[in-house]
Amino acid sequence: MLNGNRSSNGRKKSDVLQGTLDLMVLKTLESMGSLHGYGIARRIEQISDDTLSLNQGTIYPALLRLEQRGWIKSEWGTSEANRRAKFYSLSRIGRKQIEMETENWERIAATMARFLAPPIRNLGVLDESEKVGPDSHSSKPLCLSLPQANARCGS
Repeated sequence: MLNGNRSSNGRKKSDVLQGTLDLMVLKTLESMGSLHGYGIARRIEQISDDTLSLNQGTIYPALLRLEQRGWIKSEWGTSEANRRAKFYSLSRIGRKQIEMETENWERIAATMARFLAPPIRNLGVLDESEKVGPDSHSSKPLCLSLPQANARCGS
């Protein structure tokens, strides 16, 4: 996964976040059709703009896991280099799984976007009546920019 090196474009290569590789493999097979493991790994690296580095110890266990789950199927064939290679393709179950996995990652991405976005609040200086903390004596609730919190804030 992470080689601790930099890609050809000078960017640091990243670890593959746990759980993301399965969806990347499924989406690669959906768009490219049947591919051997090396081809899948290179395509994922290409799509990531070389920010990911997949080695055999990363891609082949993932392919085996996906095949055991029935999400992909494999058959032996001949590669472009005229070598015997196992080619992987999506199964019917795998096509359905893409939908579920995509929805899950969209939910996760939206959640992370909320954490990474700058907070929406009044960035002015607090006067004494608005300060909160162990030394404050304010009875006002801490008002957040979340709809469920605004009910307590009188909004």
